[in-house]
Amino acid sequence: MLAAPPVVDPLPLGWHEVERPLTAVLLPTQVFAAATYPIVLNHRPGRCGPPRRALAEMPAGGALLQVVEYPSRDPSGRPIRVPRLPRRPHRFGWDDATWASYECAGPSFQFTYRQGGRALQAQVWMRRRTVDPQLRAGALRILDDLHWSPRIRASARRALSRRAG
Repeated sequence: MLAAPPVVDPLPLGWHEVERPLTAVLLPTQVFAAATYPIVLNHRPGRCGPPRRALAEMPAGGALLQVVEYPSRDPSGRPIRVPRLPRRPHRFGWDDATWASYECAGPSFQFTYRQGGRALQAQVWMRRRTVDPQLRAGALRILDDLHWSPRIRASARRALSRRAG
């Protein structure tokens, strides 16, 4: 079983967390997603492929980010072979990513790394020629600031403070 989800608190200006999985893929498991635009998700379980509807709704200056974890065990507890990945860089840069058209992600930047014993992969979708430079930089900042914490998610904390206030 995976630990509590990672957090980025606060998210860069213009970004918001996506609370639902972007795709119906179960393994690897989505642990975090964020976008610079509103997303409506409707998909059937078990389908591999990029989040087509979410990408179709992306404005020319927008971006979408997803982080998945390769767990060491499947839901039934059987061991899974986890890919050997490089250590997480101290600070992420676009040179750490590979731009390609991936089988289950389509054209995107891909970062693969190991952090705290976790095998992680991040996809960043954007239109490279038209993306807002601040939002492009925000994607790297999200990856830099992504951490696991026992604290509740920022969105849950905001909802609790609105109810109390």
